[in-house]
Amino acid sequence: MYKLYFANISDYYDKKTYKKGYQKVCQYRKNKIDACKNEDDKIRSLVAGLLFEEACEEYNLTNLLDKLKDGEHGKPYFDCDDDQFPGNQRIHFNISHSGKQVMVGMSDTPIGVDIQEMKPLKADIASRYFTEKEQDLYFRASEEECDKILYKIWCLKESYVKFTGNGLMEGLETFSVLDHMMDAGIWQDEYAYSVTTTDYKEEQGILNIETTKPMTKDELAAKILSKDEKKELSAPAPEERTDKEILISALKDEKTVRPMSDEEVHAKVVEAQNQIQTETQKTECKPETNKEVKEEAVTIKKKEPKTASIIEEVKVLRSTPDQVTYEIKKRDTLSRSCGITRCKYYRNLLKFR
Repeated sequence: MYKLYFANISDYYDKKTYKKGYQKVCQYRKNKIDACKNEDDKIRSLVAGLLFEEACEEYNLTNLLDKLKDGEHGKPYFDCDDDQFPGNQRIHFNISHSGKQVMVGMSDTPIGVDIQEMKPLKADIASRYFTEKEQDLYFRASEEECDKILYKIWCLKESYVKFTGNGLMEGLETFSVLDHMMDAGIWQDEYAYSVTTTDYKEEQGILNIETTKPMTKDELAAKILSKDEKKELSAPAPEERTDKEILISALKDEKTVRPMSDEEVHAKVVEAQNQIQTETQKTECKPETNKEVKEEAVTIKKKEPKTASIIEEVKVLRSTPDQVTYEIKKRDTLSRSCGITRCKYYRNLLKFR
């Protein structure tokens, strides 16, 4: 059986209250406080000591406070024989603190506890430290629940490595905590906490330990896409088109008097090619200078043109999977000046997405 204790550190920012509390704690705790570098850590360590000693008083362990020591990986314990405990029953404990909260767990069996202030975390924590099934639970959760699930899993993993006393040497991705989600909770809507009194690895069996490799950036991005983005991601890719199909589509988009059908566009292309062969020598056309050639993609105005255009030549300048640059040579017959023709080159950039 275990018991949990919680305390808020806010009152101990007052110097008098801090000094009074510092005088109460044992020498082991004073050494811990003195080793802290900033004020917040000192206050958290002080309140953790006060809360722990209050729990020890309830368990009749105040006479053992001078027996406190740190284990190989920093986990504190009572360095004495079992017969020195009341009823010859060893009492185990563990301490955690985060933000403004401190947590202490007391138990008659080995225990690990963890508390975390719920701040925004990077999603790659899940891909780096969670097993595959834990990642699925996290990434499938709703937006309202995903942060709580992430913190609960994280706290359970932290409390487990504190339970074993091995710390982060344990490898957080080498075991699953999904069967013990009930041992984690939310404190005051701002903190996640967890308790571990069971050896997860022994319980799961060494052969059943889940392992997973870190996801790539693309895999991680795919996991956190919204439902709409997932639909777009799963949509079939556009079919690849030939240069001829691209040109026909481009000419169709260049509206003349009215939008042309595919048959009309094809007929225009054939007609233009025939006229190039038969009328090249009849009409001399001087192309405009380079300055007049449009380098950027042009948007054809929707209003009706004042001149009738005959397409003389269509040339593909460049073709890639994403875009096609093409050049259209048109001969405009001026309706008010019979017999006078003018040729222009239109260079367009057609993009595909």
